[in-house]
Amino acid sequence: MERMTDRIYHDLREHGIETPCYGEKFLCDALEIMEADPASLTFISKGIYPPIAKRYNTSISSVERNLRFLIEKLWEREAENGYFKMMTGKSLTIRPRNGEFLSIMYAYYVGNMLETKQKE
Repeated sequence: MERMTDRIYHDLREHGIETPCYGEKFLCDALEIMEADPASLTFISKGIYPPIAKRYNTSISSVERNLRFLIEKLWEREAENGYFKMMTGKSLTIRPRNGEFLSIMYAYYVGNMLETKQKE
């Protein structure tokens, strides 16, 4: 079975994020945290950012900024690549904020991984 992080990296490359960035790592870590504790999405600045910051020996604001940078890059390429449309099934009119982005990613990737496990 394909790992969730491998799928995320593949999808990001396919949708215009050519070079790795910290936002990708932080996104994967955030999804792992949310998979273990879905309630952590309720308070991302307390439940998600601190453990990631600690793991990478950086600040909470750096985690938030790198995720925001990733979202901005994906949003800039949305018209040509359709990453958010792929995730949500509809066109978004405004760029999602960090919490919205994490919620979309959680629903898409964790939901798909659970479906895959159930089919096996």
